[in-house]
Amino acid sequence: MKSITKEQEYFLYRFTRGTWELNQETKLVDIDGAFNCSDQNLPDFLGIEFGKIKNDFNCSHNKLVSLEGAPQEVGGYFNCSNNQLISLDGAPKNIKYSFYCYNNKLVSLEGAPK
Repeated sequence: MKSITKEQEYFLYRFTRGTWELNQETKLVDIDGAFNCSDQNLPDFLGIEFGKIKNDFNCSHNKLVSLEGAPQEVGGYFNCSNNQLISLDGAPKNIKYSFYCYNNKLVSLEGAPK
């Protein structure tokens, strides 16, 4: 991700509790705080690719079919439950607390954090 569109900027400001920045080294969006876009009927993250989230990341109760762009590291919990996921590819590699992925269409847990 090289730059943020106006639509992506609005999305980030709307659902971030804290501050966000586009990391110039990784080209990923890092959040010093939490992110909660639950209950928005989202099919994806609008092309945003997340890096490190200091606290929680909640994308539950949407229409996600993929975790493409999901954060790589989460300092709190990660909740992707109640979506239409068939795979956990793209799930965070490191989560400090809990990982919720119930009520999806998963065929395996491959890609889940360790």
